Amino acid sequence: MKIKFTERTVNTELPDLIAKMRNIVHTIVANPKFHADFETNDCHVLARCEKPGIFAWYVYDSGTHLFSLIDMNEVLAFQREWLDNNVETNKENSKNRLYVIDVFAGQLYRVYEYHKQKDLAAHLIQSVG
Repeated sequence: MKIKFTERTVNTELPDLIAKMRNIVHTIVANPKFHADFETNDCHVLARCEKPGIFAWYVYDSGTHLFSLIDMNEVLAFQREWLDNNVETNKENSKNRLYVIDVFAGQLYRVYEYHKQKDLAAHLIQSVG
């Protein structure tokens, strides 16, 4: 039996992307103790992800929530559990933000009007298109 080892692709865009994201966290997440959500979970997921590496990233006053856009069930669960009937999210002056992240391109796209969407999945895809 022959074992084939493949070298993992090094993502040279990741440090700059993480720096942009960290600045957003420091702007939106009110209490520094909640920054650990980003530093521990989100950074780890992004560093280990495989291509295509497309995620949605929700930043709110108490932390962050990162989820893959490859699985539309995750998008629907986010919309149902985080956005629908959430009074804080639906406020016009809310500091909460939603982004689409292309990890391997090092791109971060802010998504506007996400809390008003009936079909969030289509809106997210359109926001990077």
